[in-house]
Amino acid sequence: MKSKTCCFTGHREILDSEYALLHRRTREAIMTLIDKGVERFIVGGALGFDTLAATLLLEIRENYPNIKIIVAVPYRAQAKGFSESDLAIYNEILSLADETVILSENYFRGCLHARNRYMVDESNFIISYLRKESGGSAFTTGYARKKGIEVIKI
Repeated sequence: MKSKTCCFTGHREILDSEYALLHRRTREAIMTLIDKGVERFIVGGALGFDTLAATLLLEIRENYPNIKIIVAVPYRAQAKGFSESDLAIYNEILSLADETVILSENYFRGCLHARNRYMVDESNFIISYLRKESGGSAFTTGYARKKGIEVIKI
């Protein structure tokens, strides 16, 4: 199943000036992977790029009902502190996902890294949105490279 799985990593903040291009390139990358036989997509459930990827997948699934969307949640209360509108989108994504994996009941130092490693360990591809070479997304992309996972940079 790993050979047919892709995960995502990217920043929580998306610049308004980048959004349309990022949206288009991410859609193109997803469609290319679907054409290669990828059927499972794992998103991290965070704001920003995770939300963009999840909403794109939900749209694409309307025409490709065989694809599966898995949300990997690092800890149960991840959405605590989300704005009302972000929480509504998050809850909709969870309700429409094919599977939700909650990796920990409680927050602990390193739980986000644990979630990121889980996603990479389950995948053969990663779609990566990086504006800087530090932080969680850079770590996750580097971890994927070390594991021999194909990195698709957006």
